[in-house]
Amino acid sequence: MEEDNKSIEHYSSLLWSSIVEAPPAVELDNGNWFKKLLCLVMLVFVGDLFSLESYIIYNEAKGKIVMEKHSRIKVDPSSLLKPFLAAYLIDKVKDFNKEENIFCPGWKKKFRKNCQLQQHNCANHSYNACWLKKGHRFVDLEHGVAYSCNYYFYSLAQRENVTTSLFSDYLKKRWRLGIVLGDKLGSFIGEALERPPPFTVLLNSYRRIWQSATREEKYQVISSGLKKVLSVGTLSKFKGKWLISNSKKPIEFIVGKTGTSGETGHALVILYLRINKNFYWILYRNKARSGAKLANTKLFDFLSRNYLRLAYAQY
Repeated sequence: MEEDNKSIEHYSSLLWSSIVEAPPAVELDNGNWFKKLLCLVMLVFVGDLFSLESYIIYNEAKGKIVMEKHSRIKVDPSSLLKPFLAAYLIDKVKDFNKEENIFCPGWKKKFRKNCQLQQHNCANHSYNACWLKKGHRFVDLEHGVAYSCNYYFYSLAQRENVTTSLFSDYLKKRWRLGIVLGDKLGSFIGEALERPPPFTVLLNSYRRIWQSATREEKYQVISSGLKKVLSVGTLSKFKGKWLISNSKKPIEFIVGKTGTSGETGHALVILYLRINKNFYWILYRNKARSGAKLANTKLFDFLSRNYLRLAYAQY
């Protein structure tokens, strides 16, 4: 009968932890079927909430968020974490060669990203070494960021004996990105995190790394890579460029980065752009098969709807 004495507050706390921590599942205790049913209904509602779009728009000149929706959620940054791993390699690996070319084999090689590090012969399900089937061929640091090449960062993290604990400490101290990566290989590209960052923290960390990349010579390869995301990388076919020649007010896409979470079915896109005289950071998340597809569908519609509001700073 002890189970029957548990109150609704007990199950509400489970619900709240699912909202704040956003785990893949909430394990319910055995017992009172009514309370469990009520919690299940609430969780279904929360699941529907997480399927909706989330975004933050930050006005650089005003130094504040001017538009937001579901901005307090915590999500895996997925490939948005790769520029920070690039910065780690530059800062922490002695005599790191930014121009070294590493051959990306695409689907011809497998990684077991849910295995413990240094134990890649375990029986867990294996994953393609990179998301691009044919591979990116020869990749240096700049194009590793631009192409969002999984294999480039996987292989360097292993070769240079980077541990997720060291990387987590570096993210927190250098970029104020307080997350816990865990001990899985996939953590290096922002997946399977033990504690993902809030939306706002992720955006602010991107602002910091971009500012450093434009001011410090050692990071300029990262700024160049983020720019090339829009020219030769994952956003090279972004329809948003159509707005440049078909809008009454000047618009310029400066940098971008995409991320895809295979575990949740969501994708993310971050953009730094100028509309009229206003500079904005936009972090956008929604259901999509990839960041590139998200950019050309829901994000493009979002920008089209809000273009004039952003151009004239009418929030």
